[in-house]
Formats: sequence, C-alpha cells, structure tokens
Amino acid sequence: MKKYKLTVKGQDYDVMIKSLTAEEVVADVNNVEHVVTIRDIETVGIPAGAFGGIVASTVSMSSPTTNTAIAQTSMSGVKSPIPGQIKTIFVKAGDNVQEGQKLLILEAMKLENEINSTKTGVIKKIHVTEGVTVIQDQLLVEFA
Repeated sequence: MKKYKLTVKGQDYDVMIKSLTAEEVVADVNNVEHVVTIRDIETVGIPAGAFGGIVASTVSMSSPTTNTAIAQTSMSGVKSPIPGQIKTIFVKAGDNVQEGQKLLILEAMKLENEINSTKTGVIKKIHVTEGVTVIQDQLLVEFA
C-alpha cells in the first residue's frame, strides 16, 4: 500500500488506497475511511511533459507490444508491478501453475505486459477481472 501526501487548494491530505475494484475505491483520507463508488472509468490522453519529459505522441503506439513485467511478490500472491488495465486472464482459481507461467496481461501506456507466476503453486483466488484498472502493488492473484 502507498500513502500519498496531497495538497488541494491549500488543504493537506494523507491518502491511502486500501482497495480498488471496478465498482469502488476504499480510501483512508486523514485517518477516515471513505468508500467511493466508481460510475465510469475513462482512458484519457497523457499530457505533454508528463513522465519526465516524454510527450504523449512518444508513448502512443499504433499497436500494443508485449513486455514481460516483473510482478511484485507478496507472501500470498502476485501484485501489480505498475498501474494499468487487465486485458486477459489465463488462469482461474484451483489451477496449478508453474513458476514463470503466464497469469495475465496488464496493459499500461499501450504496452501489453505479461504477468507471470512468481512461484509454483495453486491459484486460490483471482482478485481482478478483465477490463478493470489496477494500481501499483494491488494484489492480482492469490496462492493457496
């Protein structure tokens, strides 16, 4: 989990995103939990100068390419290494997987990133669905 220190119109906020699904966000704002319902998710362009000077035209590609992203490992499963959108899920709860096996595709900035299993084991639960947007360090797949 990450803690964000934000300032909006001169007011300081400490914000932690506790969970994120396609339907809602649970956030702790200045030690008060808020459940926010998501009505719509829209992909918008990247402003010029974002990401250390990379302009939007540089990161826009006509067709996605595939990278192998290094997933974050937790005690119980695989976390998202970067924010993005889940495009394809290749496994389901109860599946036996091998270390290095492709679990899902995470699209970020028009790049398709393969998220592979970080260990050999059994899938206990898939915490995402195709089409949802995830944040960095969000639990994607849980092992039994």
